[in-house]
Amino acid sequence: MSYSMQFHVEGKRCVILGGGRVAERKALKLAAAGAEVVVLSPDVTDEIRRRSEAGDFIWQKKRYEKGCLSGAALVFLTADLREEAETAREEAHAAGALVNDAVHPEASDFDVPACVTRGDLELDVSTNGASPELARQIRMELEAQYPPAFGEFLVFLQEKRKAVREHILDGVTRQDFWRKAVDAETLRLLHEGDLAQAKERVNHAAASLGL
Repeated sequence: MSYSMQFHVEGKRCVILGGGRVAERKALKLAAAGAEVVVLSPDVTDEIRRRSEAGDFIWQKKRYEKGCLSGAALVFLTADLREEAETAREEAHAAGALVNDAVHPEASDFDVPACVTRGDLELDVSTNGASPELARQIRMELEAQYPPAFGEFLVFLQEKRKAVREHILDGVTRQDFWRKAVDAETLRLLHEGDLAQAKERVNHAAASLGL
């Protein structure tokens, strides 16, 4: 069994062994989260090459060799790495790093769920490795159900929270306000992509309290 959590990777060294499409997707997402990304592979995709030249992450043009995982917090072994996978996993563990092993998933310390991102809203789908295809299909459904308006709405809510905290000192009253402001009707509007009306519902609820 697994325990779901979010790992804060900002400033942490994350090493990816392999340079294919899977490595590319992992590198881009880790870099976007602020990680110090290192890709080890003799050959990489054009995007990895371009982004490494731009300084978004480091590409070391070589295969795995002992000592290259020093300082890593997370290590990703992709299908490009086969013969050295066990050795790399052992070294990573010895260095205190957590390993995601695409070659031998059962040996992984953590899984990377299928994910839908809308700004600060992140919807993760995991089948605990039972069916990556089912997780992918559900992710595609969620992408259709949760438009970009949700991410924009979160930015708006973050701005509102400060005013609400300053105006409503009682925690229970604040909680009651948010339940009324962000209700089923607000969610319906967001699902339909009507960001303006969703914001208006929150503004109306705030105005009733003199905000």
